[in-house]
Amino acid sequence: MYAVTGTRSDLAHTVTLLSQFPSRPNEEHLQATKRVLRYLRGTADWNLHYPKKAEVTTLRLLCYSDASYASNLDDRRSFSGYLTKLGEAAVSWHSKKQKSVAVSTTEAEYMAMSFASRHLVWLQRGLQQLRQHTLSTVATDNHEVDYLLGGNQGALELAKNHRIYNRSKHIDTHYHHVRELLEAGTFDLMYVPTEDNLADLFTKTLPKPRHHKLAEKIRCASEGKC
Repeated sequence: MYAVTGTRSDLAHTVTLLSQFPSRPNEEHLQATKRVLRYLRGTADWNLHYPKKAEVTTLRLLCYSDASYASNLDDRRSFSGYLTKLGEAAVSWHSKKQKSVAVSTTEAEYMAMSFASRHLVWLQRGLQQLRQHTLSTVATDNHEVDYLLGGNQGALELAKNHRIYNRSKHIDTHYHHVRELLEAGTFDLMYVPTEDNLADLFTKTLPKPRHHKLAEKIRCASEGKC
């Protein structure tokens, strides 16, 4: 847990999943935990790279958001995940099981976007207090803004469109907070293909090649190239 909080974002989903069974773990959980420890030992030299920036005004927050759908076989709840990058550096990440059962992939992704948007606003306010202005805080018609990136077109449309559809009117109202933030210009939404969505690492177990590919992008491996 400590490693995930500090530097090992690649294990966020795994640790979140295993932490659901602290009181009565079985042999399967024990084997999974040993596999995590072997993985840590084999990747002990992995670290996060923070490239230098020439100008503070070039800083931009990019928040990748993603969700699985009914991936927890015990209660059929989905997992939300986000990764926030300041410039090219990964500064925060999180994986969390959703508090209610989503009845569609759109709903699961929308809930994940709401979860990520609140953290994005928190980071923006913290940077403002440190007088480190990101593009969104000094944006004009000729400047870009911070982005919340999602991988589901339905969820993006739901955030931008106030019309109530039969498939979305049951969604808890507090998740619609993302709409208010979008209208206020706090950030903009952008679609990101699944293969480029770094938050995919925080929502589900991935095949080894894809897991390593996303982990390298997050760490800015390959001699600091992100």
